[in-house]
Amino acid sequence: MKKTEPSCIWEIIKQKGWIISHGLILLGLILLSIGLGVGLAPIIGGMVGLVIAGIWLFCGGICGAVVSASRKSAEKPAAKPAAKKK
Repeated sequence: MKKTEPSCIWEIIKQKGWIISHGLILLGLILLSIGLGVGLAPIIGGMVGLVIAGIWLFCGGICGAVVSASRKSAEKPAAKPAAKKK
């Protein structure tokens, strides 16, 4: 692998950008959880906890899948450009 190619997710997304994006995701999930807990709790009762847990687990799964896919794509060698036909 050449040194110019990114080798991990930290080189693709800088640490500051990663912290900001994950902070916003967590803040959004927290606010969504509070909104569901306050708004839907009187309507559906104890099921709201399962809905909130499902949303958190779904977002965690998406995050894990994206990290895994980006690491695998960073490890693949770059494709050579096709030769031009005259």
